[in-house]
Amino acid sequence: MTDRLHNGATGPGPDATISELESDIERTRQQLGETIDALGAKLDVKAQLRSSADQAKTNLADAATQATRTAASYWQEIAVLGTTALALIIVWRRY
Repeated sequence: MTDRLHNGATGPGPDATISELESDIERTRQQLGETIDALGAKLDVKAQLRSSADQAKTNLADAATQATRTAASYWQEIAVLGTTALALIIVWRRY
């Protein structure tokens, strides 16, 4: 009871019942609503910019956290090397 439409979708045929026609109309309305929502989202420049800004903030915060960890690790290594050098100097001067 369905015929192929020009866009490849199926719809009710010429001998469709009222319930089939109503079901097809409801399905078409739902698809149209989804299409309009998708187009609206693509055209909402403010929302896209806000999303990009939020993503940039997240990336920057992650980079700052990583840099802090790297710097802390670097300074720990410096402290260990400094302490070791100091200990070697003390031992060397005593002998």
